Amino acid sequence: MNLDDRDVEILEGRVRRSLATLDRVAVPALSSIDRRRPIAASPLMRGAAILATAAVTIVVGLAIGDRLNALRGDQAASERTAPAVPSAGYGFFEVLPSATDPGNGTVSGVALMDELGRQLMPAIDGLIQAKTSPDGRYVALWLSGPQGFELRVLDGIKRSLGPAIFSTTERFTRVNEAMVWASDSSAVLVSTTADDTANSAGAIRANLRAIDRSTGTVRSLVTYGAFTFEPLGWDRVKASVLARATTASSGGKSLYLHVSDDGSGATSVQEVDDTPVIANDAATYVASSPTCILSSCRRFIIHEASTYSVVAQIDLGSRGDPLTNTSANWAVLFRPRSSDVLVYFSRTGKKGVFGIELYPDGGRGARRDLGDLTVAPRSDGTITSPNAYFRADGSAVFYVHPNDSSGKSWSGDVIDPATGTHLPANAGAIRATVLVDAAASGGSPGPTPTEVTACAHASAVYGGTLVGAFTVTAGDLALQDETRNGPSGPRLPRSAFRDYLADTPIVLCYFDGPIAAPGGPPPISPATFRPYDRFGVAVDPSDRIRLLVAGHRDQIAVAPRMP
Repeated sequence: MNLDDRDVEILEGRVRRSLATLDRVAVPALSSIDRRRPIAASPLMRGAAILATAAVTIVVGLAIGDRLNALRGDQAASERTAPAVPSAGYGFFEVLPSATDPGNGTVSGVALMDELGRQLMPAIDGLIQAKTSPDGRYVALWLSGPQGFELRVLDGIKRSLGPAIFSTTERFTRVNEAMVWASDSSAVLVSTTADDTANSAGAIRANLRAIDRSTGTVRSLVTYGAFTFEPLGWDRVKASVLARATTASSGGKSLYLHVSDDGSGATSVQEVDDTPVIANDAATYVASSPTCILSSCRRFIIHEASTYSVVAQIDLGSRGDPLTNTSANWAVLFRPRSSDVLVYFSRTGKKGVFGIELYPDGGRGARRDLGDLTVAPRSDGTITSPNAYFRADGSAVFYVHPNDSSGKSWSGDVIDPATGTHLPANAGAIRATVLVDAAASGGSPGPTPTEVTACAHASAVYGGTLVGAFTVTAGDLALQDETRNGPSGPRLPRSAFRDYLADTPIVLCYFDGPIAAPGGPPPISPATFRPYDRFGVAVDPSDRIRLLVAGHRDQIAVAPRMP
């Protein structure tokens, strides 16, 4: 039987899929943000704004620097304390519910969504693999097309899909995960081969290439002969790529490799007695699974990446069922932007109950039990193992399972790693996480003096504390306004921003604080009333102010787009 390499069922592939390392988890999709029609300021209010502008400009100008610097300074803390609730600041590359599998290992209808379930970009077809950058902003996409395969990069904050920066007819090197980012998010590694990967025996020549994200420059790092070859991480500080290889389809050796990233081909190879699985974002630690022969095998191993020396062993003891290489009931992965290790596993003697634990500092920190997830059996009595999927900055983890054999509907919990709090989660099939808010990414440089002045007019009218400002064109806003509810949602026949020339600069201002705007119908018990605490306005060159939206901080992203 002649099989495509993406469908080859080998031991390594089963192990990798069982680890659920970032390609099948779900997130909740909630109702859309409350919206209000733009409201023009009254003459009296505009008069007050003009009189107060000078004073407010000074106040806002002084306050905004401190406010935004504080936001950036608290970024590391926010990664640990951000609430584990759906937010407009975070997004996912997700298979649309109506999408169908073409049957050739690719996915049709995959689109960028925010955590509230709103589609932010048109869908694309032909996805084979998606991999999130360490900074959380970009997703590397490996796509199939008529001429072969290509690498493209999605920018979550700019909502843009770049052109192909690498194209080839070569296939992945008998692995499901053949891409990895540089630790500084500047480039992507891809492992491909021109050899036949559908056979069940024989070595292939793996071509490891580095592709620069900005320029598309392609550098060949090494060609290596093995049965499988997979990049694990890329430490830009030490100029070293981590990889693993196997020498045969069964009974072969497990190899751990260091490849120089200077293109010299320099490679060091170490035979190891376990299976390297995944590296953290900085490529300083590697997690592995032991070669499990005896039923008492119940541990994960954490290695220092440079030497492969053991720094920690995570022993499940009697808490978890034995691990086997063919089991899908366990996994190990690193928390984004850290060395924290997450493990999950089947609870001993408890059918359908899965445990989740977090170990800080490369597995050396004290165990933090994040609770259990119970999966109800299907009608035939089978239990489907859940998967874990970290938010792009590590501030929450989704632990969910498919509801039926189609795999398009997932449910489970979203968990706060800091407190262990669980909330219900429902979603579709997620391929990668990504930041969609400049403030959440820590990448916003802060408002310009012109933006501060424009926003001061709005603050004089509506009050609030300025938390972000962006200049966009009227044409861009009009297009967003007319399409923001998606192809099947309600839409404006003509946006008010069409009244301006397309290149007219419009300043979007975001404020935190109370605002006198309707809060919607009374909440249904046991929910409680939540007063609005964030709003966004648009200010044109003539200082006309439009209130665009009033709502809540966890639903309105501070970003350069129509809220």
